[in-house]
Amino acid sequence: MASPSRPQNNPTCSKTRHSPSAKPLNSFKDNHESADAARNVDIVASSPYEILSRIFSYIPIETAYQCVQVSRTWRNTLLQCPDPWHTIHSSSILHKLPVSHHVHALFLTGVPSQLTNDIHLLQTRNFSHLKSLSVHIQYLMVKGLLVRLNGKYDIDTICERLYDALSNVPQLTELVVERRFEKPGISLKRILSACPNLTTLKITGYNVIDRVLSRTTQLTNVYLSIDDLTISLHDLEPIFRNSPHLRDFALDCNVEDSIIPVIGSHCPNLSRIITNQDCFVGYYTKAIQVRLQDGHKADRLHCLVLHYLFSPLPLLARFQHCQDTLRTLCLAPVDGAPFHAWHQFASFTLPNLTYLQINTENKPMHFIRTHLPTMLLANASIETLVLQEFYDYSDGVDTAAIYNAIARLPRLTCLRLLRFGIGGDAFLRLLEQSSCLRELDIHSCNGCVSDVLFRIATISQLEQLAIHDLNFDLNIQEFDDFLLLAAQHLVQLTRLSLGTMLFGDSGVQIVASFKSLNHLTLLRRNVQSMVSDERIRLLRRHIKNVQILD
Repeated sequence: MASPSRPQNNPTCSKTRHSPSAKPLNSFKDNHESADAARNVDIVASSPYEILSRIFSYIPIETAYQCVQVSRTWRNTLLQCPDPWHTIHSSSILHKLPVSHHVHALFLTGVPSQLTNDIHLLQTRNFSHLKSLSVHIQYLMVKGLLVRLNGKYDIDTICERLYDALSNVPQLTELVVERRFEKPGISLKRILSACPNLTTLKITGYNVIDRVLSRTTQLTNVYLSIDDLTISLHDLEPIFRNSPHLRDFALDCNVEDSIIPVIGSHCPNLSRIITNQDCFVGYYTKAIQVRLQDGHKADRLHCLVLHYLFSPLPLLARFQHCQDTLRTLCLAPVDGAPFHAWHQFASFTLPNLTYLQINTENKPMHFIRTHLPTMLLANASIETLVLQEFYDYSDGVDTAAIYNAIARLPRLTCLRLLRFGIGGDAFLRLLEQSSCLRELDIHSCNGCVSDVLFRIATISQLEQLAIHDLNFDLNIQEFDDFLLLAAQHLVQLTRLSLGTMLFGDSGVQIVASFKSLNHLTLLRRNVQSMVSDERIRLLRRHIKNVQILD
């Protein structure tokens, strides 16, 4: 039997195995090792500082703190980069890392025992770039009771240490100090002596003491929130006398007094004066906040919010200089000034006034009866009007003159009424004649009967409507009729807020048919017993934002 022949060498196979175009196995190993080497390259160690600094400027401080712990190289590089440490809300980072010289804005919050070490940092570390400091002194509460501490953790002791620490940051331009329910108050004199470059100062506390200033300040923005009911606003006069650059002044204080006589002729560049703004907010927080945060800058008055205005006479001189700049005006008048003074004030034309809010909780009858209509007629530029706290008092003040004057405002696009009488034909005529009205809010208004509702439902140009707390019973059928009429006419309505109205399934079906509605607010107690869950889901399918409030 012939032995099997030995296999011959195949030249083709040999060429394939040994061709230069074929990769040897070693090359795959080399590539794998190269990839491993690339993965092991420390990008921080091998990249220019300028590029790394730009990259690190985009990472949040929490990420920066984690990166510091990666390696010594990462730590050294990050500690040289100023941007990640620009703003610090947690003092624990300052206790762990030497980055105080990078900090521009620092927020310290805690009970006295926590703040003791934080304030010590201000005294001992280099905060050469610190411009803004916020210190919020909280209170130790046990089972709802305030625990008073003595010794080094006493709140007054903490304040003393804060005054001393401020001398280490004389370049500070913004300071916020918040503490409540403790005597004595916060020393304004010691703060300004330690930080002569302050331009913004916000103090919330029981009182502000040491107000007799011996030097001119650089203050441009001052906000004071004072709990002490025994304070006299005239004690604040040194602030105005020694702050010639002051532009914004806000005071939250329950003292029944006017700040205008205190300001007098000081601070000629004041652009905003705000006192007790909470009494003007009410249901309209967002609206007034937008106005108060308006970025409009001027060397003359453009925003004036005054609670307890006894006499307009001190205002007239400022009105002469801000006639063309005043845009926002909120007043809570008090009877007592001579008739001619109010008449002169009410007749003053402010051609750029767009927002007017009047709070009549102090029952200024002469102002309501005569001067408010005169004021409305003199200012045809008003776009937003808010009237609150007037129910037709017992002496029979007629609101017809007010509504007749409102009807003659050619630019009025927003009308908000809070606890304000709307009974009578004059208000119905106003609704018929206000062709520019886009937003209407009615809250707890006396006289909001079915005739008023049905007239509102036919204002075709309305884009926002809010009706809350009706003072009469409206059955489900009447409410459905109102909604049906509104669905037919209010084709531009985008926001609807309804309260104290009983919803049934049929009402939900009607609301879901509104063509342009994308925001709906209802009260839970008005829908939970009458409306099925399926109908609520129907609303959410047809309307983008549905809020059901408790």
